[in-house]
Amino acid sequence: MITPLFNLFSMEGLIILLLAILMIMIMIIHDKRKNRAAEAAQRRLLTMEEILSKYGEPDNMVVVDPTCGNEASGTVMEYKSLGLLVVEGDPIEKAHIKDVSFSNYAMAFAPNHYMIILLTDIPEKSVIRLPLGAGNDARYADQVVQDIRALLREQR
Repeated sequence: MITPLFNLFSMEGLIILLLAILMIMIMIIHDKRKNRAAEAAQRRLLTMEEILSKYGEPDNMVVVDPTCGNEASGTVMEYKSLGLLVVEGDPIEKAHIKDVSFSNYAMAFAPNHYMIILLTDIPEKSVIRLPLGAGNDARYADQVVQDIRALLREQR
């Protein structure tokens, strides 16, 4: 007669069963993260030249990162007639942006590192963080937030 290695309903059997379920869950989560990373790599943001050739000159522009003011990654551009903001080279309709704020992302006892935060109702980019080139200047971060909010108010 064949004897099983372990009894499924014993303590050892339940532990092995739980470990197998945990391993399957870890593999599924890892696969989903890998797919998200691949999708993010495929989604290429527009350069400043591509934005200007596609949409023309912006009606307004807010410089988020003064060190990258001539690049799409350092600006937020408004196109009033299209109801569009181009954020880090990514066009987003103004209606999808729900809130704008800033936060200090620095670790404790480190120099301040402020970021502009845009909340949207778009699932794949619900939170957009824009690094502030001025880093430790809270007044500049607040001014950028007020400027972006003014762009959003004009549409609504």
